[in-house]
Amino acid sequence: MTIRFSLLGSVQVKRDGRECPIGSAKVRVLLTALLLEPNQLVSLKRLFGALWDGEPPASAIANVRTYASQLRKSLDHQDRLVTKYGGYSLRIEEGELDVATFREAAAKGRLAVRAGDPGQAVGHFRQALARWRGEPAEDVSITWTLRPSLDALADQRCQVMEELIEALLLTGDFRLAVSHAYDAVSLRPTRERFWTLLMRARHQAGDSMGALSDYQQARKVLGDELGVDPGPALVALHQAILDGEAPPGVRSPAIPLPPPIVGGALYGREAELAELTSLLASAEPGEAIVLHGAVGVGKSELARHALLAAAASRPLQFRLIDLACSAPVWEERALPPLHDDGEGLPQLILLDNITDIRQVRPVQAAYPSAAIAVTSRSPLTGLSCSRHLAVHRLSASASTALLTSVLTSASFPAPEPSGYEPAMLHRIADLCEHLPLALHLAARNIAVRRYGSLHGYARLLADPRYRLDMLTCDDLSLRDELRGGLTQIEQNGSALDAAARSLLLRMGQSSLAFYSPSRAARLLDADLAYGTAALWRLAELWFLEPIGGEHYRLSELTRLFARELAPLSPL
Repeated sequence: MTIRFSLLGSVQVKRDGRECPIGSAKVRVLLTALLLEPNQLVSLKRLFGALWDGEPPASAIANVRTYASQLRKSLDHQDRLVTKYGGYSLRIEEGELDVATFREAAAKGRLAVRAGDPGQAVGHFRQALARWRGEPAEDVSITWTLRPSLDALADQRCQVMEELIEALLLTGDFRLAVSHAYDAVSLRPTRERFWTLLMRARHQAGDSMGALSDYQQARKVLGDELGVDPGPALVALHQAILDGEAPPGVRSPAIPLPPPIVGGALYGREAELAELTSLLASAEPGEAIVLHGAVGVGKSELARHALLAAAASRPLQFRLIDLACSAPVWEERALPPLHDDGEGLPQLILLDNITDIRQVRPVQAAYPSAAIAVTSRSPLTGLSCSRHLAVHRLSASASTALLTSVLTSASFPAPEPSGYEPAMLHRIADLCEHLPLALHLAARNIAVRRYGSLHGYARLLADPRYRLDMLTCDDLSLRDELRGGLTQIEQNGSALDAAARSLLLRMGQSSLAFYSPSRAARLLDADLAYGTAALWRLAELWFLEPIGGEHYRLSELTRLFARELAPLSPL
């Protein structure tokens, strides 16, 4: 007998292909809460929040027991819903939950993109999106406790839609990309990234006038629905099409680097900015400068600020190759030459978001007279003639300054009448672990009041089960950035990378924050050499941070990410 659980639309349970009656509205809510955390203990307190907004009734415990009994009867599987001390757990096997199969197919699509096979990626992304039948849990009365997780699911769907369109553009199937972009805009007309992709697809399909018309429609929708004008990316794309230039974001291995190329002011980076600017300004031909650090620590932003500062200190000819929005650069013949301006200016190339040393060497070969700056999770110690600069987390004061700056930006509504309490900002900065990406995501969510007051957002952020969901905003997600680092391990396929992946997943199931080689070996049930090698590999990719000697710290955000993966991943 087969059983299938569905959240990506109306909540459903099917047994041998036939839908099972779930029962009352409250039973459906209970099932939704349990499916959002499969194979995990969901406490009574959390179930109360899922079932009732505000104070639960005096009979809440008895009511939950009744709903659980009704759910067991509907499932006709007495061993599926497990009663544990303080809560309930719903046992889900591999392939039974549409959320899990959606995420697995999406992950395969991302691996295919990174491997340079967009055609295969299209198939995986379409398979992932085929799991959706509507809005997540659309037939359930949603409380504030359930809302963040369901919003995060909806955001993940939108991101995969974007990735599908991007993959179609890479394959050259522009007309199909237009079709999917129209579907995306119809689903979320206020998501600006969808309009950008639609305009790109229509322009590349030869319909530039249609792309310009889409811009006017996007401008009207954003103004009517949100009261805002199109953002810089959409405006730049519109202007490029008007000027007959290659639109921003159209796949090109190397593009000119027009200022401004940075997103805003830097906070707490004065020393690093001065050091990196000096390195770039004095870099010799053939030299590589590697900027490395943890996910979301702000490597790209720092590099771009430093590049502009270096260009201001002396004339430079420079280029940007961003591997986050370009096809992988593997072959020298794919790279266009830097144009000779006749003045013999020094040449500098910024390779942003590098995941493999093989992406750097063809660029060095193609531009032997250029210095190269690289941002990467790994220090890329195999590069010759290289210098390295590690980027660390922000200080507490810089973190709160960043939060305050974004929250008081003219791009967002006015702050709360009472202002933003410094103590709460410090608390949010701590929960974001002083990562610039996490801080930006938190500030944006607070500023647009998606989760009510500052206190309301902080309360949800403090809950470990919601923390990664709360650090997602439209197409930006700390979870996805962390997943990119894990993909880097999975792609290599070496025994060392397999050990590192296994160790990371086991760390997710542990409550420990500090690790030594001996502790890693015990966790892997292996010898000291094996544990040491796995630990060092995770540290090399900044999943762990050195704290002195042979000891390393696992951040809570990384641990929560690893814990999410463990139930669905073979250890």
